[in-house]
Amino acid sequence: MREERLSIAEVVRTTLLVWRAHAVQLWLLAAIVLAPLALLELGGYHFAVKITSGKFDPATAAVNLFVILVFEIGSAEVEAVAAEKMVGTDLRGHRLPSFREFLAEVPWGTLVLATVAYEVLAIVGLLLFVVPGILVVVFLTLYGPAIVVEKVGVRAAFRRSAQLVRGNFWRVFALAAIALLLGEGTGALVERLLHDADRWVHVLAFYAVDVLLTPLQGVGIAVTYFALVALERARHDREPDATGPAEAGPESL
Repeated sequence: MREERLSIAEVVRTTLLVWRAHAVQLWLLAAIVLAPLALLELGGYHFAVKITSGKFDPATAAVNLFVILVFEIGSAEVEAVAAEKMVGTDLRGHRLPSFREFLAEVPWGTLVLATVAYEVLAIVGLLLFVVPGILVVVFLTLYGPAIVVEKVGVRAAFRRSAQLVRGNFWRVFALAAIALLLGEGTGALVERLLHDADRWVHVLAFYAVDVLLTPLQGVGIAVTYFALVALERARHDREPDATGPAEAGPESL
């Protein structure tokens, strides 16, 4: 029997449905999480990584890159955590927790440590060899939902993410590429439209774009995680003797 693979179309469809159903909550959360970076930029601090022959400062570039990734990846992970609760509500019949319950239930310390480790591994891989960086980004991309849903530590979350992605690498890579192209394409369009606008207009415009699109990335991460867990459970159900009992994990979609 041919092994079932992750459906890119189904992940995109479900992501859009969850995003549309909870757009206001997701946008509000993104607006709060991304506000500090926008305020810093409005205050005059410019985050960029520019390489020129005479002015390149590796330390400044590293700090800027780290700050950018903290907000880009970190905000996406916060959205993914929120989306996990929303996916549970929409697809598994769970009650949506209150804001206080949401803050109390999420292992924020482990999530922050995992996000920093993920960023460092991705940066090192991309700067040194590119391909290892891409492998890190794709194989470890589901660490956030693994931490929140399965209550595991950082290393276990990375292993769990790689375990789920294995066998569907190119499909997860395609989903990541879609998210990247959507974000970069929208950013390029805004840059072209506001080419002659004041700097504060640029900052607010890109802040608005991030608030609108970051939830899509977060929801996509959560939906991909649950879809791969469902496929894993289906494989265990078809081959109980060969694979042994299924590992304890979240309910399938």
